[in-house]
Amino acid sequence: MIKNIIFDWNGTLIDDTQLSLEIENDLFLERGLRQIDLKEYRNCFCFPVIHYYEKIGFDFKNHSFEDISTQFTKIYSKRYKECHLMHHTVELLKELKERQINCSILSASHYKNLIEQVQYYGIAPFFSDIIGTHTIHAISKVEYGKQWIQKRNLDPEECLFIGDTDHDKDTADAMNVYCILFSNGHQSEEVLKKKNKVVISDLMELLDYL
Repeated sequence: MIKNIIFDWNGTLIDDTQLSLEIENDLFLERGLRQIDLKEYRNCFCFPVIHYYEKIGFDFKNHSFEDISTQFTKIYSKRYKECHLMHHTVELLKELKERQINCSILSASHYKNLIEQVQYYGIAPFFSDIIGTHTIHAISKVEYGKQWIQKRNLDPEECLFIGDTDHDKDTADAMNVYCILFSNGHQSEEVLKKKNKVVISDLMELLDYL
C-alpha cells in the first residue's frame, strides 16, 4: 500500500517546458548557436543537463556550462511566474491529503529557488518535505533521494516517485521505490516508455495506481 508519494517539480507539478525552451533558445541565439523546437527539446533533454547541451551540439571549448547555467537560472527566476501548475495538480493534492497519503517534493533545482516557487503557487502546505539541491547546475538528485528516504526511515515498498524524465526513474530505482513517469513535461512519451512501464499523461491517472 502506497503511503508516501514523492513528486518531481519542474515538468511534473509546474508546466515550465515551453518557458525553459524559450530561455534556452535565447541563450543559444546569443552564442550564435542554432535554435531547436519543442519536439527536439523533449527528445534530447536529459540529466545531468550538461549532457543535454552536448547532445544538441554545444561546444564547451568555446562556451562555459557554468555561464549558461547561471544565466538560465537568473532568467528563469524572473520569469517562472509566467507558468501555471500542471492541470489537476491541486485536485490531485487535495485527494491525496483526503486519503492521508504523505506527499513530498524531490527536485534537482536549487533548494532556495524551489522553496520560493512552491510557496508562490500556494501548494507548500500539501508537502511534508521539499528537497532541493545545493547547486544551480541541475545535476543528479539520486543521492538526495537516498539520503532523504533513509533519514525518514521509510519503507520503500510504501513509496512511489512520479516525475517527467528518465532521471526520475533512475532516482526511484536508487531509492528502491515504485515509479510512474509523466509525459507532459520535459521528455517525450516515446523517451519515457523506453525507460518505464507505467507512463501517464494526466496527473489524476496516478490515483489508479494507489
